[in-house]
Amino acid sequence: MAIADDPIADGAPAQRLTRAQRREHFLDVAAALVAEGGFEAVTMESVAARAGVSKGLGYAYFDNRGELLAALFERETGQLDRPATRAADAQETFEGKVRATVGVVFDTVAAKGPLIARLLRAEAEGPINERRTKRQRVIERRWAQLIADEYGVSEPTARASAAIMLASIPRVIELWASGKGSREELTETYTRMCTAAARDLGSAI
Repeated sequence: MAIADDPIADGAPAQRLTRAQRREHFLDVAAALVAEGGFEAVTMESVAARAGVSKGLGYAYFDNRGELLAALFERETGQLDRPATRAADAQETFEGKVRATVGVVFDTVAAKGPLIARLLRAEAEGPINERRTKRQRVIERRWAQLIADEYGVSEPTARASAAIMLASIPRVIELWASGKGSREELTETYTRMCTAAARDLGSAI
């Protein structure tokens, strides 16, 4: 039986989708479940039920729940990282790049709701954490290079400071979501803290 003809739970024929469309649909459903109830709401069975297909169909696209969540992480963070990189590249200074990056993060959280905030926090297991660690290291290297180039900070120190700065972004989002600061206030505070820290590290050399 072809995947496109797989019956849904009530016996009616599933909507005919291409393989790529069906995979994206599973990711859309998983995204909605994470946004509503966190990672624990996502199982292969719950995604299939929400998608309206037989529970075994998801295994044609993802080996298990962990791989499904990892694929969701890669899709959603890619949709964050690409515009963030473009916005940062358009700025000349480290301060401008930080401010632009945080602006894109706020825009993405505003559009995605709790989904992206949950994906950015280190509260999942297995493959999704492996992807998060890989992504974090890439961004840390980029920020560290910016700090080293602009402020003359040594590579190890720049890398450590970049890691600390980036680890604070989810907390900034949490403060905003809980009403403990406006977007503008939190952006300015975070940007000034990062810039001041990088500048002080450079002047200490």
